[in-house]
Amino acid sequence: MGDSESDIFPVPEAIVTDFLYGYPVHDVTRDFFFTVSDRFAIFPWVFLGLCLAAVVFFFVTLLARVAVWRRGSKDVKPRFEWGRVSVVLKEIVLHKRTLRELNGIMDAAVFYGFAGLVCIYTVVFVQEYFTAPVFNIRFLTGYYYIAFTLMDDMFSFTAFTGLAAALIRRVAIKPSSVATTRNEYVSFFLVLFFLFLGFVQNALRIAISGGPDFEVWAPFSFALSKIFMSGSEGFLTPVQFVIWCLHSAAGLLVVALGASYFFRRLTVSLLNVYACPPVCRARGMKYTVSLSAENRITRITDFPAKQLMDLDACTGCGRCQDACPSFLAGKPLSPKKIIHELSQCLDDHVRKNNPGDGIIREYVHDYEFWSCAMCGACAESCPSRINHLQKIVDLRKGSDSVPEGFAKTVESIFEKNTTAESNDFRGTWFSGIEGVAPLSVNGSADFLYFAGCAVSEESGRKSARAFLSLARNAKISVGVLGTEEVCCGDAALRAGNESLFRKLATANLETFARYGVKQIIASCPHGYNVLNKEYRALARELGMSHSYTVVHSTQILRFLMEEGNLEMNADIRFPVTYHDPCFLGRYNDSYNIPRELITGTGAIFIEMPRSKTESFCCGGHLKWNGNEADALAEFRARDIYSTGARTVVTACPHCVEMICKGIVKIGAQSIRVCDISEYLAGGE
Repeated sequence: MGDSESDIFPVPEAIVTDFLYGYPVHDVTRDFFFTVSDRFAIFPWVFLGLCLAAVVFFFVTLLARVAVWRRGSKDVKPRFEWGRVSVVLKEIVLHKRTLRELNGIMDAAVFYGFAGLVCIYTVVFVQEYFTAPVFNIRFLTGYYYIAFTLMDDMFSFTAFTGLAAALIRRVAIKPSSVATTRNEYVSFFLVLFFLFLGFVQNALRIAISGGPDFEVWAPFSFALSKIFMSGSEGFLTPVQFVIWCLHSAAGLLVVALGASYFFRRLTVSLLNVYACPPVCRARGMKYTVSLSAENRITRITDFPAKQLMDLDACTGCGRCQDACPSFLAGKPLSPKKIIHELSQCLDDHVRKNNPGDGIIREYVHDYEFWSCAMCGACAESCPSRINHLQKIVDLRKGSDSVPEGFAKTVESIFEKNTTAESNDFRGTWFSGIEGVAPLSVNGSADFLYFAGCAVSEESGRKSARAFLSLARNAKISVGVLGTEEVCCGDAALRAGNESLFRKLATANLETFARYGVKQIIASCPHGYNVLNKEYRALARELGMSHSYTVVHSTQILRFLMEEGNLEMNADIRFPVTYHDPCFLGRYNDSYNIPRELITGTGAIFIEMPRSKTESFCCGGHLKWNGNEADALAEFRARDIYSTGARTVVTACPHCVEMICKGIVKIGAQSIRVCDISEYLAGGE
């Protein structure tokens, strides 16, 4: 009981003595100008002027580039939305897309390193140019300084390590998807030079100061200072002065060139994520084709401003090319190459400053964009949120050399309202299914089943009939349009024939309105996607009713399974794998529902090597161009074979058709291929 109050509640020594590491707390700091300080304290203000000049130059060059984008056709200016801020947080701050790979870790290291350094330098500027001269307060002392110097060193080291790793990858590994130009090498070395000199000048300062113990909290600089400890102050001081000036000059140059050369691509890529319109990010509008009433893209300035901004946002990381099924299957398509060719066209147009140039066909060959399967793998993998798909559709609109296969398909749609050779199937494919009849006969039904052109093929008919049988057993009222249904127009739209799409979509919208359709079911993901997105956009434009909801057949089946109303007869003797249809997966983020249906049967499920967001396209869109899709189908069939599964299930009739072709190509006919409705119903 005789203990004093200080014995019961011991006070830290640093507070009692105001000493830290043997130094007065206010001396545990650094002079940020150190050897460059002058007698009249003029230099710090000169340096501030140089910093402001660098920032002004950055914004002037950035605004000049904005003026270049505005040479494009009219575009909607991005408005402030919290949704855009959310995307920036996910894609840029949290690196949602890239942290799942080794290269993404390097990118994150560079980003976090420099983001931290920006905060560090901002704190220094606040002290040196505001609190110190105005209020005579220096807050970077004591424990605050220790935290500051630790973060300064760690952020610098993180950025340096990430950049060095990226440079080593480009020089030593030389991935085929990344071609480093001289411009990029200079940019890399300039930034590395800036970061390295930051460590050296800090180490020299520590050595000249006698290596005070508290500087151990700058671990890398402190370790480096040991090299200079034997040098005399008279020698080290002028050296530190020179290094400080070089370090600062390099930093100012990086800031000033932030909107020029390769640095511009890094800056614009960050802005592009925020400016990305909902058609590129929101699930309900993801990868929607922007309708433009047949505005032909033949010159680079025919693209909207946001599309031109996309071109400057490409950092050349090569992720789009690495993910592109057409490229990997040996087709003459590289999404990265198309973006770079368009970018070169824009740069040459700006350089010549001639309104008559900028002709796209002089830079991009038609055979490149006609090899695109429209799968969305490129856009899904792009950390800069570049919309490759819209550009390719626009390029197809302006093309005068449509491949024979696509031309025949479009001609068939134009003449017969179908991608098939005949339209007779529309009135017969559902015959024999009890309780299913055209709306022209029954008048109404709870759901309209939009069959699409897929039922012209046997695989599509089996899928549609299997779904209707499951729905009938669950007492769901489903009707069809029969001969009144025309092609959904998806193939025409993505082949660049927007006028034909408008004709087909308008006809279907009028039919929906005539029968008062409120709920539509589609088994074909292409139809499901276009009815849900481009149809709604067209209806709004034309002032037509679009008060219907569209669901994919898997959503209805999952609901029936949850309610216990799904009568399944699936063959679960053999392991099952699942192929993600691009228009259901990437376009609509529906990955889990089909898997839940498969595992709900009790089957042994095996995931494919490339699945979900990284799924490999079967080539369904290219099937309308003759045999162009066969290579993609064969590639995917090998993925399926590698799992050892005896059954592959998908949720798209076009995928069933293409995978069957691929299975035959590799000689693995023992593998069963079926749509998920057919699998659940137990059909052969």
